[in-house]
Amino acid sequence: MKWYWVALCVVVIFLFCLFSIRFIGLRHIDDVNPFMNCSVEYLEKSDVLYVVPYFDGVMINESRGWCDFILSLDKEIGMHGIKHSYNEFFYNVSLKDLELGMEIFESCFGFRPSRFKAPQLKLSIENKRLVEGLGMEVDGKLSQIFHKVYHCNDSGVIPNSFQDFL
Repeated sequence: MKWYWVALCVVVIFLFCLFSIRFIGLRHIDDVNPFMNCSVEYLEKSDVLYVVPYFDGVMINESRGWCDFILSLDKEIGMHGIKHSYNEFFYNVSLKDLELGMEIFESCFGFRPSRFKAPQLKLSIENKRLVEGLGMEVDGKLSQIFHKVYHCNDSGVIPNSFQDFL
């Protein structure tokens, strides 16, 4: 058998496995916040909701009805940065700021976040250690490959409708 047939078979098997994992794996939605216009369809499709606790100067716990709605979806809820600013976790974040985000999250949902995903997936090693030191599991770039990841406002690199296809 020629080497290129073996290589082609390996690629086909890899792609089949990847699509199978994405088909049965958890679905995530990023950028969940009362001011990000999340489609209820994608909130309901997702298994993990990544919430931004303090966006555009407004804390999520100021919108009790929204907090109750998100809780009523009965999904796993994680924290997606603090303010969702560009490169927010690429540069050093203070423990005080991270704890503030966690407190806002807890005030809204009644529990502390156990999962974390950095905005734009930019997370320095120091900040990863800080987040993990506070008991949160970090989802990074590999989670984007092995899970379907939707975005509120359909703002991701890959559109939500194409994620459904993948």
